[in-house]
Amino acid sequence: MPAAPAHRDEPRRLASLHELDVDATSADVELRALATDAARALGMPAALISMVDGDRQWFAARRGLGGVIGYDVAQTPREVSFCAHVVAAEHAIAVPDATHDQRFADNALVTGPEHLRAYAGAPILDGDGLPLGALCVLDREPRDLDETALAVLGELAASVSEVLRRHRSPRGGATGGPDRRA
Repeated sequence: MPAAPAHRDEPRRLASLHELDVDATSADVELRALATDAARALGMPAALISMVDGDRQWFAARRGLGGVIGYDVAQTPREVSFCAHVVAAEHAIAVPDATHDQRFADNALVTGPEHLRAYAGAPILDGDGLPLGALCVLDREPRDLDETALAVLGELAASVSEVLRRHRSPRGGATGGPDRRA
């Protein structure tokens, strides 16, 4: 599986991501509600607010993940991240059936017991327009999502961006990233 390429301004993007007050985001009711809204609006069983770090993606909020992939997890390696492709592309992507997409056909989440098939993700942007991660929905069954569904996902991702702007470190510097025990 080809890993997603790094974002065109990866150092600046990572610095912006690390300015988040991660402890505040992990318990944020608004973020959990937006993940739930995304799953419901697109008729998908799971949704994630995924923040793409240098070597992993971690989930600021998740809904239904355990029911789709068979277990719950707070982060995954970046090399299996579908959301890292959204970050690199800087726009929403839809994958109706990952087994038929060369970017993901041999991804461990597709070929393994997780049996991930459908994915759609929209970028979560910082105040400068840099993608920090993605709001995504997923399913074990192939799904076609139209432009209207992607537009709704993009609007919800913009709402996630607004919530995250309130979680900037008060010092204006890096907080060191998420708790690695997660």
